[in-house]
Amino acid sequence: MEKVILGAKKILLFIWQLPQHLAGLVFIWLTGAKKNGYQKKPNDEVVWFWEYEPKNKFTQYISGVSLGRYIILPKRAVSWNTVMHEHGHSKQSELWGLLYLLAIGLPSVCNNLYDRYAHRAWSSEDRVKWYYNRYPEKWADKLGGVTR
Repeated sequence: MEKVILGAKKILLFIWQLPQHLAGLVFIWLTGAKKNGYQKKPNDEVVWFWEYEPKNKFTQYISGVSLGRYIILPKRAVSWNTVMHEHGHSKQSELWGLLYLLAIGLPSVCNNLYDRYAHRAWSSEDRVKWYYNRYPEKWADKLGGVTR
């Protein structure tokens, strides 16, 4: 009975996050990402992610994407902090469900684009500090256990 309840919860969560999951699967397909990496959290939970080699200008500028249960990273961006930060976004997706793309994803993308163009002259350290102090990045760090 416990397995049935757990299975039903997983199905409901998948449906709750359906737009993100569909977008994640499309992104994995477009980039040719492979599920070939993981990071262990302090509690030994395994966090899987998909890695890809950027092949065009669009994918070269992406440092990480979290769409539902899918964490998709270019190989150059794979690090403990990045994986755990994106894991934090996955947790936000579980909480926000269908509204995640509007409430979390869109502000995240807008902040990223704004930073790339408005802060070009800033040092890398200042840009990281600015970006990760914005909503929803600060919250994703907290949920993922990242300390900056």
